[in-house]
Amino acid sequence: MVKTKVVLITGASGDIGQGLCEKYIELGAIVIAQYHSNIKPLQDIGLAKGIAGKSLLPFKANFSNENEIRSLFNFIQTEFNRLDVLVNNAGVLPEKVDYLHNSDYLDFKRILDINIISQYICATLAFNLMKEQASGHIVNVGSLAGMMPNYKNAFYSVSKAGVEMLTKCMALEWAEYNIKVNCVSPAALDSTMAKQLYDTESKLNERTGAIPLKKLVEVSSVVNTISFLTSGENKDITGSNIIIDGGSVISYFKNLQTKP
Repeated sequence: MVKTKVVLITGASGDIGQGLCEKYIELGAIVIAQYHSNIKPLQDIGLAKGIAGKSLLPFKANFSNENEIRSLFNFIQTEFNRLDVLVNNAGVLPEKVDYLHNSDYLDFKRILDINIISQYICATLAFNLMKEQASGHIVNVGSLAGMMPNYKNAFYSVSKAGVEMLTKCMALEWAEYNIKVNCVSPAALDSTMAKQLYDTESKLNERTGAIPLKKLVEVSSVVNTISFLTSGENKDITGSNIIIDGGSVISYFKNLQTKP
């Protein structure tokens, strides 16, 4: 008898998180949806699909607090005693974008605590469940900013660069337990945050003008990539960083060319 998959999505109230919740619900999984403060998007999904309290289980946890992360996993172990998929999607941006010499140590610590330390804690707690099953999938959400320095946003870049290497280390150590660990690194998303950042047509055109596909990354592209990586169709991919950027990385020299 095939058991219903148990999936944990962290940062579930954001655009990617909501998309992931909807995707895994459609696939018939039980989804534990971690959020920090905004439960409304998750409630809306539950009501819209008529599954509130059944297939979608919101769980409030502050990911800068290790005890709250452990409480989340205690809940999973008590209720299900298994975990098939972990998507480490929780993440934050600096409180202000500025030069390193003007930045705040406490803000740096906050970024590292949530963007990388929480991923480490979640993944190791997930490992304890997955090794007993001799199977499991973990996807850590990185960023294109982790592969190239983000101007006046060093804290975010450093944290996401760490996510990629942490993924590779996990994949190497946990392969013997049939646990696949991958990273997905999107560039600028067509998201709620993007609408705030690029709030005029000129700002949006300036941003997309540097992208070969001439558009922001669609949330569904990220969701579907993660879904594939955590499915039975993925038999051999582990320790990889999948870049979803509309071709941004490959366009560096093209963008340097001057038009005649």
